[in-house]
Amino acid sequence: MEYDYSALNRRPTKIEVENLENRYALSNAVSGGLAQLVLLIIGVIMIVLMVQVVSNAKTVEAAVIGGLVVGGFIAGIVGMFVAMRMHKRNLAKLLAFTDANKARLILNYRNPGYSGLIFDEGSSREISSAIVFPDGKELGNFKYVTGSGRNRSTRQWGYMRVPLVRRLPHMVLDAKANNILRSRFSNLPDALGGNVVVSLEGNFNDFFTLYVPKGYETDALYVFTPDVMAAIIDHGTMYDIEVVDDAVYFYAHNSHKLTSEAHIKKMLSIVQAISSELLAQSDYYADYRVENRTINRIDSAGRRLKSRIGIGTIIGTIILVLFYMAWEILPLFFSDN
Repeated sequence: MEYDYSALNRRPTKIEVENLENRYALSNAVSGGLAQLVLLIIGVIMIVLMVQVVSNAKTVEAAVIGGLVVGGFIAGIVGMFVAMRMHKRNLAKLLAFTDANKARLILNYRNPGYSGLIFDEGSSREISSAIVFPDGKELGNFKYVTGSGRNRSTRQWGYMRVPLVRRLPHMVLDAKANNILRSRFSNLPDALGGNVVVSLEGNFNDFFTLYVPKGYETDALYVFTPDVMAAIIDHGTMYDIEVVDDAVYFYAHNSHKLTSEAHIKKMLSIVQAISSELLAQSDYYADYRVENRTINRIDSAGRRLKSRIGIGTIIGTIILVLFYMAWEILPLFFSDN
C-alpha cells in the first residue's frame, strides 16, 4: 500500500500543532506552555547574574570564567527550549502523517499489555510513540525502567507488530548479528535456553537460533518453510523475531525514526516481505492438540516459552554494580583520613 509522506517532509502548520495539543493530553513538558515560561524566567535570571558576575569580578580571568560558567547554563536552557519545540513539531508532523493515511498515532501509552517478550520487563512500561497503519501493522518505540537509585536505567526498543490470522505456538528467532559482542550471548531480556532449539535446513542456523516449546518441533517446521526462511534471511537478520498468540513482533535495539520517510518505508518493506510469507504459510495452521480447529487456540504446552533472566540483563546489572562500587568505595582508599 502506498502512503502519503508529504507531512513528514515539511514544517507543520500552526493548525497542525494546535491539533496535536487538543487531541492529546500532553504534559507541559511536551506541549511547552508552562515549561517554556519557566525556562524564559530562568534565562532572564541567569543573564542578570552573568552581568553581575562579570562586573564584580576583580580580575579579567575571574570575569571570563564566571561568564563562561553562567553562559554555559544559558546555552543549556536555550538548548532545552529548542529541543522541546522540535519534539512538539515532530509529533505534530507525525499526527498529520497518520491523519492523511487513515492511520492511528499512539503517544505515551503505559502498560500496553502486549504478549511480546519485551513488554512485561521492568517498570514504567510505555509505548512512547507508535503508528498503527490501516492494515494493523504497528511501528513504534517502547521503553521500560530497570533497577532503582543509582542503578536505575531506561531501556529503549524499536518494534514492529504484525497481526496474524491464526494463533501460533510461541516461537522466538534470536538473531545472532545483534547478540552481545556478536557472541552466543543473546541481548534479549529473557534467556530461553530451557526450551527446544530447532535446527532448520540450509544456512539459516548461521543467522538465527530458533526456540520453540517442547513438543512443538514439527509445528515449527510447518511454519518455517524454505520460502519463509529465505525471506527472513534476505530481510531480517538484524532483528529478533517473536511469534506469540496471533501476532509477530520484530525487535530493533534502537528507537525507530518515525518522522523519517526513508526509515518507515524501509521497515514496512522488510516486514511486508517476511510477514506475507509467514501469513501465507500459517493461514491454515491448527494445533492438533486442540480438537476443534475453529476455536483457533494453542494448547497450554505451546502457548509460552520458558524464560529466565537473560545474560544481557545480568551483565548490565554487574556493570552498574561495579560502576557504583568504583564511584562510592574506591575514593575511601585514596582519602587522606
